[in-house]
Amino acid sequence: MKICVFGAGAIGSAITAYMTKAGLDVTLYARGSTLTAIQTKGLILRTADGEFVTRPNLTDDATKAGIQDIVITPLKVPAVRGALESIKPIEAVVEVVEPKKTPPVPEKPSTTQSPKL
Repeated sequence: MKICVFGAGAIGSAITAYMTKAGLDVTLYARGSTLTAIQTKGLILRTADGEFVTRPNLTDDATKAGIQDIVITPLKVPAVRGALESIKPIEAVVEVVEPKKTPPVPEKPSTTQSPKL
């Protein structure tokens, strides 16, 4: 099974590192200085248990990744459509979307409003 992770941010890199460590055939789409750093040093994942280095397949050109069985897009919502249009053909997509920040919950309920019963 061929898996492509389209995005080398924190989530995409962690997913890729764990799957590569497990022996899966993973291609990570990365660009610019991120791509260069992974090519040079490997993909380093630091956890509470220590760190490990993996060397996934890398590309900055989605057409060179070839046909993928699964494409994981760990992107913010506005970037998903452009990413999907760049990867062809796609047989299956598992989408991981980073949530937007939510406003903080007040520590104490407002004293100006009475609770509804």
